[in-house]
Amino acid sequence: MKYLLQTNCAILLFILAVFINTEGKEQLDSTITISGNITAGTAGLADVNMTGLDVLTDSNGFYSVTVTSGFSGIILPTKYGYTFDPNSISYTNITSDQINQDYNALPSDDFNDNRRSSMWRHRPTPR
Repeated sequence: MKYLLQTNCAILLFILAVFINTEGKEQLDSTITISGNITAGTAGLADVNMTGLDVLTDSNGFYSVTVTSGFSGIILPTKYGYTFDPNSISYTNITSDQINQDYNALPSDDFNDNRRSSMWRHRPTPR
């Protein structure tokens, strides 16, 4: 009887250990989707680099990427000739899908940004 009780306890502990290990593994292996669109006016904008996700938008301006549950980071869209609104989205320990993470692309005017316009304003007057 003592042997049978020890064997049953050992089996129960083994099952419990497998269950706990499986629960932790599922939690670590779960994935989350981050997706959205980038539009310039009413049209999708292709080939925008989603810095922080290592993905480009497709020909319709759509992006989608899978990250592990608990992902934290700042996503910054970049493409030469454009600024974006919002300029970035921050994520902290996300545990559910993040869909409709959309950005508006606005053409940037290189001569009107602060760095270049300040360069022209402070140019010495020729003599």
